[in-house]
Amino acid sequence: MIPPPLIHCQALAKRFDPAGPAVLGPLDLAVAPGEFVSVLGPSGCGKSTLLRLISGLLAPTSGALTIAGRPPGTLDDLAYVFQDATLLPWLRVEANVETLLRLRRVPATERARRRDAALGLVRLTEKARAYPRQLSGGQRMRVSLARALALEPRVLLLDEPFGALDEMTRDHLGEELLAIRARQAWTALFVTHSVAEAVFLSSRILILAPHPGRIAHDLAVELPYPRNQETRRAPDYLRLVAEVSARLRAVEPAEASAA
Repeated sequence: MIPPPLIHCQALAKRFDPAGPAVLGPLDLAVAPGEFVSVLGPSGCGKSTLLRLISGLLAPTSGALTIAGRPPGTLDDLAYVFQDATLLPWLRVEANVETLLRLRRVPATERARRRDAALGLVRLTEKARAYPRQLSGGQRMRVSLARALALEPRVLLLDEPFGALDEMTRDHLGEELLAIRARQAWTALFVTHSVAEAVFLSSRILILAPHPGRIAHDLAVELPYPRNQETRRAPDYLRLVAEVSARLRAVEPAEASAA
């Protein structure tokens, strides 16, 4: 029996100007439990808007959206990782990881358990007493990820979390993210501009076309897990990177393709 979708969008649309065109949709999407779905597309096609609608940070203009059968914004075990680490500079790492747990009034003993477990997952236990200014960019993003993982999410939304990092750090964090996923049963939607990153991480890739944002391609990534540096050299991986790149170029606006 096929399980019901964990994330379900039906004719979902968003416009910021009531008199203007839709920025996104109408769009239909079903994400099954356990999927890792990356979202690619040209700038302005609605990738981040889609994540914000699913998270409840934005309200849809029309259409239906449910997460685990419930309206967006009502699911406690949904977490969002932004492109910037957004850490509080006056708090130590351990306190930054606890911030969302404090907002949700999680008891102190449980907060400490989740904090320590999350820092262990991202391999930053020894940095628990450090301040954000004492960390590298990659370490700060690990703290941001730990803060999300401390919520013990069913759904993890990631909006270009590694976009500002150098390629080597980005690759390492991608491998660590998959290692964490192997130990936790969350479903992921991951926005990125990197085709290689999307293919490496995902079980499925959505390519959005712009004006308005809509799903142009929905592709399965049938590479076996676990994935590592050997995966990046495998012929099937390289073939998929080339295929997805070609499909992405095909949906880019003419002016972007000519640039």
